[in-house]
Amino acid sequence: MKNNIKKLKTEFYKIQCKNWIKNTEKGTSAAGKILENLLCKDDDNLVIADYYGIELKTKLLYSEPYINLFSMVPDNKPLVLKEILVRYGWPSRKDRKYKVFFGQVFGNEFKKIGLFNEFKLDVDKENHKVHLLVKNRYTSYVNKNISWSFEQLENRLNMKLKYLAIVPVEKRKYGDDVYFKYHNFKLYKLKNFDRFLELISTGDIRVNIKISFYTSKEKYGKIQDKGTSFEIDEKDIDKLFDLIDTANV
Repeated sequence: MKNNIKKLKTEFYKIQCKNWIKNTEKGTSAAGKILENLLCKDDDNLVIADYYGIELKTKLLYSEPYINLFSMVPDNKPLVLKEILVRYGWPSRKDRKYKVFFGQVFGNEFKKIGLFNEFKLDVDKENHKVHLLVKNRYTSYVNKNISWSFEQLENRLNMKLKYLAIVPVEKRKYGDDVYFKYHNFKLYKLKNFDRFLELISTGDIRVNIKISFYTSKEKYGKIQDKGTSFEIDEKDIDKLFDLIDTANV
């Protein structure tokens, strides 16, 4: 890994020497895509780390504080996103014939999402699952038939986030063009899976669920998974990772 860190430092220094870099991508992840292109990285693979075992996360300065660790839908049954949408979603403002579901779920308290239900994460160490608990606000009945297995979560965490580089990015607009400037990254090493589960229980790691429908002519009305992401606030990053001193690497 030491050689990989050296390689990243060298290539990243070359990028910083370019100073302000014009945006040539679309969407909210443009800064990350440009960085990957500059590092001559192939298209993102959601399962493995970005750059020689190091996951790269760009973070726009002054942006929303949460960092997406990885995305993973519940794995205990097929078509689970459709089930969430049908059971717990609500009509879209764009087209009320179709439902959407947007909400952040925590492990330390039930949170109201939609009109009738409250949601919470439950770490079940006996059965090796993280349950998505859904409580009806009027009957207090709790449904726990949707979950992530410890096995799949641990595999994803270890394959994706053994090493994590967080890259602060400055964004400016000149005329009609947007430019990015990449500041010095911080490199971290994952503590362990038990700490990950602990931070879910305490509410420090949340799950952000975003389910909508396609609005393009070809796919109109079909379910669109816009992300089922495990996220952590940037200020809490040291609860899950240890900072690596790269000065002498």
